[in-house]
Formats: sequence, structure tokens, C-alpha cells
Amino acid sequence: MERIEKRKMDRISALPDSLIGHILSFLPTKTAVSTSLLSRRWRYLWQHLQDFNFQLDQDDQDQDQDEGEGEQYHWSFVHFSAFVNGVLVQRRNRDIRKFRLLSSYAVEGSFHERSLNYWLLAAIGPQLQHLDLSLYVVGPYNFMWFPSSSVLRGIFSCTSLISLTLDGLICVKNISSVHLPALRTMRLSIGGSFPMDKIFSGCPLLEDLYLHFNVRNTPKINFPNSLKRLEVHGCKLSTPREVEVEIDAPALEYLTFFLFIGLSQFTVNNLHNVKVADLNLCPRECQGEDHLYYIHMLLNALNRVKKLHLRSSTIEVGYSNLINILADSQLLIVALILCLSSASGHTWCPSF
Repeated sequence: MERIEKRKMDRISALPDSLIGHILSFLPTKTAVSTSLLSRRWRYLWQHLQDFNFQLDQDDQDQDQDEGEGEQYHWSFVHFSAFVNGVLVQRRNRDIRKFRLLSSYAVEGSFHERSLNYWLLAAIGPQLQHLDLSLYVVGPYNFMWFPSSSVLRGIFSCTSLISLTLDGLICVKNISSVHLPALRTMRLSIGGSFPMDKIFSGCPLLEDLYLHFNVRNTPKINFPNSLKRLEVHGCKLSTPREVEVEIDAPALEYLTFFLFIGLSQFTVNNLHNVKVADLNLCPRECQGEDHLYYIHMLLNALNRVKKLHLRSSTIEVGYSNLINILADSQLLIVALILCLSSASGHTWCPSF
């Protein structure tokens, strides 16, 4: 039995460095580095990685239960920072191709800010293709991270970047310019305001966009016409707000539109290539004649959609209104799904 296990290990270790490195690139960086303990053959292989996935695990933050919450989060981040710094210093391949950072930002302070800025500056370079930065909130803390001007300039002028994810309490409102000529996928779900028009205008090849925004600081959204997939989520607010939205996307095929606010103006054009649409527009307090008109306009623009999901808030315009809108529109629907949510939170989605 021992001989068989040894033979299996030898077969893996006999693979060329490039293939082992490719396998390690799919693992969390912490796991990839731990393979250095397997044998002398594996000791330095991780140092040639170009893909990094750093994650501050929840388990790491719960290890010191006797300490106060602020101290616990701080020391968890200190240990995490030591690991990330050690990996970045010891790597032998200076060009990073993929960089993912999932971390809490629960304690405001210069150490945290310097660490995040240093890691991002280390990642940004001529070979960087995928950047995923997610800062989540832990406990009662709600701090916003303000990247340095060098970090913002580096991210939004990285000509090799193909996909970009910014998620969490990250402030990017002070962007001077945007030049992302290769970017095709973008996910923005960040707190505070950010210059959407400036960002979108600097991404001429953008095809896949996920946007979760706060309407308080977003009076107008004009989506790029290069999109093939669009998913929009507007924050629910305690007081009614309105936003102006314009969609003109002749290449768009998949549309998800969850907007829990009023629309001061809604312009839609060239949505004839949309195959699947999932709509949830405006809660009851935002309804009115304009709301019905905008729903009618959107459904008319989606006249070639094959599969249409209508969520509960959209249906709350009233069944008679909805039937009239569907009848008046020029839809050629293969599948219509009405998703109804009960007060208990259960969802019923009959198909037609």
C-alpha cells in the first residue's frame, strides 16, 4: 500500500513545472504555498505563480474570542498582511496575471490603508488581466477605504485588464481619467458615488456589466452600447428617489433589471437582440402613470425576447394593467415566468 501511494506521488511530482504551476493557479494562494511542505521537489514551485487568490477567512478572524472585536479584527488583518507581504516579496515571477483579494476592512487606520495600497500597486502591471477586489464589512464597523491616487490611476489605466471587480466599501469618486481598452467584464458594487459616465466611456469593448449602485449619488446612468450582458441592481431606500436611465445596446442578449426606485426619465433603444430578460421595477410607493408607461416602453423594446421573468414588484402594477401592457406590446415570448413573493418570503414562479 505504501509503495502504491509513493508511486502516485511520484507521478504528480514528475509533471513539468509549467503544468504544476498551472494547477496551483486554481487554488487559493494559502493552499498553493502550503504545497511547499510536500517535498523538496515542491518547495519553490509556488514562487513562480502569476495568479494570486488571497482570502482573509472568517475562521482566521474568530480565533481570538477573548479579545475585543476591534482588536480581534486588527490582529487577524496583521497576520493576514504578514502572509500576503511574504508571498509578494518571495515571488520570482514579477508579472502578475490575476489578482484576487477578499478581505475585511473593519478597523480604520493607516496600517490597513498602506497594506491595501501596497498590494494593489504590486499587482498592477503590463501583464495584469484580471483584478478582483472585495472588501466586506465585519461586525458593526462601516469604514470606507479611499485608495491612493497612484492605485486609482493604475487600476483605471491598466491597458491589459480584461475583467475588473470592485466590491464593498471602496471609494473611487476621485478618478482623473479612465483608459481600459481591453476590458470586457466589469462588476461594480461599491459604496458612495462614482463617475459612471467617465468609467463607461473609457471601456469601449465592455460586454458584461454588473452594477449595484446607490441612487443618492447617481442621478443619471447612460449604459455603454457595446454590452452583451447587463445586470442592474438599485439599492432600496427608505425615502423615494428618482434616477434617469438610458439603455441603447444593440448587441445586448441578457438583461437583468432590478430597480427599486422611481424613474425620472427612462429611454430604451435597440434591445431587439435580447433573448432573456428578468425585470423587477419599482416598489409600490413609486408607482404611477409614468411607471406604467416605462414598463410598457421597456416591454415594447424587448419585442424579440424568448424568456421573460416578471418579478413581484413589477406585477404589483395590477394584473389588469399587466395584461393590458402585455397585450399592447409586440412581444413574441416563448416562456413567461411570473415570480410572486408572499409575505413569508416564499416565491412562486408559474410559467406560461
